[in-house]
Amino acid sequence: MLSLRPRHTIVLCAVLAPLLLAACGGGPSAATTTGSTTPIGPPPAAIGPPTGADLADVRRAAAHTLTQKVVVSVDYPNPGSLASPVISGSGSFDLAQATGEASFSSPSGAESLVFQPDTLFDQPVPSQAMVLPQGRPWIRAQLNEKLHGSLFAQFLLRCEARDLGFLLSQVAWGARTAAPLGPRVVGHAPANGYLVKVDLERAAAAATGPRAVGFVRTARLLERIGGGSGRVSDQTIWVWIDRSGRIVALRASVPASGIGTTLMTITSFGTLAVQPVPPTRDQIVDLAALTALGDHDHD
Repeated sequence: MLSLRPRHTIVLCAVLAPLLLAACGGGPSAATTTGSTTPIGPPPAAIGPPTGADLADVRRAAAHTLTQKVVVSVDYPNPGSLASPVISGSGSFDLAQATGEASFSSPSGAESLVFQPDTLFDQPVPSQAMVLPQGRPWIRAQLNEKLHGSLFAQFLLRCEARDLGFLLSQVAWGARTAAPLGPRVVGHAPANGYLVKVDLERAAAAATGPRAVGFVRTARLLERIGGGSGRVSDQTIWVWIDRSGRIVALRASVPASGIGTTLMTITSFGTLAVQPVPPTRDQIVDLAALTALGDHDHD
């Protein structure tokens, strides 16, 4: 295992604290989904009551989209910068295999993420990477690692807030109601929107396939952060479905992630090659080594 000098035992705080502070502040901003307008705006309101038919359409569309390979654009608010109020990025995902990669640019620099079914990799912006061991700019978090602590949870949640597959899985496995938002143009094509209420406990119980390990772990962390208060058990996600029955845009906010409302717009479907390349071992610092919090509490 990588040998860390004593100062590296507190490196996770140094890495995460600036990220979380920059992403917080002022409460989450909302996002729209019209391709021709700015992505920051008021949250769309339902135009009618939830119906069983709408719920069935949403669940079916989420399950179908989770079989696809996609390219996606991502936007989320950057309250720490008046000059650049939105952080933008893009990614590609093989949703059936629960793999993907994404990159983001901001005034602080570039950040990269790689998603695998049971592992997350994060290359923070250079100002945070400087406190990592020299030559090791990537942090690896293995989702079956027995770690605890709020910083560990926030690290995972911050990554998953920008993982399209994680958010789609919440809808596919945990949607309990869906109300219509009405039509909207997304990417120059018509789509119908829905306001979806998600039950995380239901979603975790239904999780299957290559995403199940990571999804269940993250969902349990969200439930634990909620402290049984119900604050995270019932989440709201907005989705827009095209005429082919695919979700083409999604907006959501993952509690305790430090990231405000995230807008994801799928810009391409198809058989495109999605082969995320994780960093090599000599570029990685394990989250377990940084936190020194390995245990066996089976959370």
